[in-house]
Amino acid sequence: MGDDGVGVRIAEELLRRKLPSDVQVVVGSVAGMALVGHLLESDRVVFADAIDAGAEPGAVFRSTRRRRSDSAALQHHATA
Repeated sequence: MGDDGVGVRIAEELLRRKLPSDVQVVVGSVAGMALVGHLLESDRVVFADAIDAGAEPGAVFRSTRRRRSDSAALQHHATA
């Protein structure tokens, strides 16, 4: 599979499970800026995607919440 579709596969698996009613699974794929509303309205956000971070496959990275004023510092790989 490589990295193509790994996030979508994770979302599909989550959608098959019984999740708490306050959990929403959103398949972003290529949604880009359309995801901003979800980000601003959510208390917590989990991104599932593949990145080239020089780590072992399957490594998990955690980032702390950024203040909205810092949002300009975030870039998608397609815009970097």
